[in-house]
Amino acid sequence: MTRLAVLGSPIAHSLSPTIHLAAYRLLSLDWEYEAIEVDSGGLREFLNSCKSDWRGLSVTMPLKAEAITVCDEVDALAKQVGGANTITWKDHLTRAHNTDVSGFLSALVNARATSSKSVAILGGGATARAAVAAVGSFAERITVYLRNPKRESELNLALGLSSAKLDFAPWAEVIDGLTSSLVVSTTPKGATDS
Repeated sequence: MTRLAVLGSPIAHSLSPTIHLAAYRLLSLDWEYEAIEVDSGGLREFLNSCKSDWRGLSVTMPLKAEAITVCDEVDALAKQVGGANTITWKDHLTRAHNTDVSGFLSALVNARATSSKSVAILGGGATARAAVAAVGSFAERITVYLRNPKRESELNLALGLSSAKLDFAPWAEVIDGLTSSLVVSTTPKGATDS
């Protein structure tokens, strides 16, 4: 049996198993996909425990940045944004990939939202870095609303070679960001409800 999983903490709420298992049934694949609780600092130990029946892993908070430090190979985009959301194996080596950026961009293209010149991004973690990289391909101005200003340098790196202007604003001013032509929330469920 081929095994796959989503890793993170907390992880019980994840819809990934439902989505992946439905796709596997549709494709007639006899694969198993589960949600596994892995705390920060535990990714290397988990990877070392995986046997040859593992094919790949989805990685979510708080493990995206950790993934690029523990995998044998890291793709260029994962390095740029400082986080990986997918781990695969090749010749017994672990490979970290970032598909969040292309996922964001694909969703925005499908929603015809890539004409937005002013973008507000709520949050400053690994998913926000991927969003910055994605919208940097079309936006002229990106404002990131942060709780922690120490994340500014990582977000600047995530922008890569884009010519977009990247600004930062404190979380207390997040209401101002809601007037942007495109708003991307990267915060966990419930964090922006109030």
